[in-house]
Amino acid sequence: MSEENNYEIDLNKIEDDLKGYWWQRIRVSDFGFFEKAAHNKADSEHLKIGEGDVLIHKEIKEGEKFPTIRYHYMQGGQPLQLPNANIKTELKGYLIKYILENKKMPFACKCSEKDLKDGNVQVDYSPANHVNFALVIFPEDIPAIDEDKMRIYLKELPLNSQNPAESVITIKPIKMSDVQRLASTNANKLIVRHGTVSDINVFTTFFQQHATEHYIIALKKCTVSTDEEESFFSDKDVDEVHVQLTKPLFNQSDIKIGDVLKFKGVVKNDKKLGIIFQNVRKFEKIPEKTVI
Repeated sequence: MSEENNYEIDLNKIEDDLKGYWWQRIRVSDFGFFEKAAHNKADSEHLKIGEGDVLIHKEIKEGEKFPTIRYHYMQGGQPLQLPNANIKTELKGYLIKYILENKKMPFACKCSEKDLKDGNVQVDYSPANHVNFALVIFPEDIPAIDEDKMRIYLKELPLNSQNPAESVITIKPIKMSDVQRLASTNANKLIVRHGTVSDINVFTTFFQQHATEHYIIALKKCTVSTDEEESFFSDKDVDEVHVQLTKPLFNQSDIKIGDVLKFKGVVKNDKKLGIIFQNVRKFEKIPEKTVI
């Protein structure tokens, strides 16, 4: 089963009758779905992938509205082109394993309302447009469950709406804050004199097929200011601030939970990230004993 990326392959060397670089991927260990199997040339030449994972190659041919699709199944470290029916057979096996191990449905899976014969139950796996698999489970596939109870058992399993292939942001956006009001008096520029790192999230953005990793850091018990020098009139204590930074800066700064940081940046109100510091160039770590 594909619990790790055991292999490295070159997408450009996989041969079928389609052209182009529209590749998607199903990670069968948790049914995580990757809208883009690779985001740039380097990724496509050195794609990390697991045993049993499914690569989906698509192309919208001239004069057609919907994509033509080819499937490649990872077996023994090699991509094997298989028809849809065979892919469904393989996915069903991973589906049953996931259900028995986790006692819930994997991402994008739910029981169909279709009433099949002989106690069979259809589970639809539909993670994206034009990616749909009707996986039919037979009573003998799960002998531990009585045939007359299998449909009820599967329908009552908790659903998983979170795609495990996507970054999970646990830091909740700040919608209103004294930080924004104070920054508005100083061209949106502020200094964080000190704040203690309480959480770190990583997420990925995409632009023109290029993937970029960003970090969001939450800091508690902060003092912010418009002035370089400490001042009773300009300093303001706030419960929490968030800062966005690039992966190179994060690695260079070696930031960990519990660190006390000082930095300056521009305060912005991002639609998704809320009120957040951006354009930070460097961080200074402060020994806790010097923070009053």
